[in-house]
Amino acid sequence: MTRRRPPSIAVVAALALSTSLLAAPAQAAVTDKQLPTQKQVVAVYPHLKGGPFEIVREKTFVAPDPGCTGDTPVPVRSARNAYYDRKGGAIPTGAKPSVMIRVAEFKTVKKAKAMMKRHRDFIGHCTYMGDTYGSTDTTPFRAPKVGADRVGYRSAITPHDGEPFWWVNVVVRKGRTIVDVAAHGDTSPVRAKPFRKLVRVAAKKA
Repeated sequence: MTRRRPPSIAVVAALALSTSLLAAPAQAAVTDKQLPTQKQVVAVYPHLKGGPFEIVREKTFVAPDPGCTGDTPVPVRSARNAYYDRKGGAIPTGAKPSVMIRVAEFKTVKKAKAMMKRHRDFIGHCTYMGDTYGSTDTTPFRAPKVGADRVGYRSAITPHDGEPFWWVNVVVRKGRTIVDVAAHGDTSPVRAKPFRKLVRVAAKKA
């Protein structure tokens, strides 16, 4: 998946909100209670205390394209994205990352399982991608044993005109609900141990 260097989490949240305000309320909608509170995330990552925190309602789930051409929004019954960032716009690092957690409810368990397969296909087929922006290297990441199914991966993005930055994602399925936990570091890869702890917290909440 090609990821550009992200703007601040607050900016991303605002853009997501602007595209979702026209969505009609969905039956059995995902609620804020299915996402970790800021306090729960701060318990894992204390550096996020007092930083920007936003929950945005969505109607799609953006997922990697197994054809290695980028990301594609997939319609879902209901979704919410939560963004947790560092206070004062501090640069995220491997030890002190910014965090994004997404929860989406698909119309059927079959569709949720298909989304898990899509992520596995992406990891298997798109270990390296290059374009005019730069390159992305993707490697598997061991996910904790949560949910009915789970898959994890790391992405190292190297722009042609800048320094590399890193993402780590774990995607968990619980019935027809998908939870995507992601963390981003600008200066080094995100540390595995606290991130796996965060995944457990998010999977339990969803």
